Amino acid sequence: MKYEKKTKPALWTQTGAAKKRLEAAAASRSSAKATLLAARRGKVAAKASRRRLERSRQPRKRVALRSAAMVGKMAVYGRLKGEFLAVHRHCAGCYGVGTEVHHTRGRAGTLLLDTRFWLAMCPACHRWTHENINEARQRNLIAAPGDWNNPQ
Repeated sequence: MKYEKKTKPALWTQTGAAKKRLEAAAASRSSAKATLLAARRGKVAAKASRRRLERSRQPRKRVALRSAAMVGKMAVYGRLKGEFLAVHRHCAGCYGVGTEVHHTRGRAGTLLLDTRFWLAMCPACHRWTHENINEARQRNLIAAPGDWNNPQ
């Protein structure tokens, strides 16, 4: 009788019939394992689809476009803008009717509500100012690069 050493040192098997039995057992274990994994995947997939269905039935929570603090600032800005345009009626670019407020130093932080750096403009001149920044700087419609978004 011939013996053959397997990968583990404690396992010695007989070649021939024993080898065939081991291969058959391994094959049946792998097929059993495959069916078990398929059953588990089916359960997991079913659970995931149930969760998705439950989530779809619940109304989605909307994300706020603006924070509560920004909503308050924008309310004050709306009032100030109306008062500013009532006093400054003419466009700073073409001397037509100014209907928009241009922030010469930006709108970051306190600059949104700082009327010292506001100009009344018509929509066409306001668009031109933002499209032609270098020429607008020469006409003092936009602050220098170091002064942009700087309240001092």
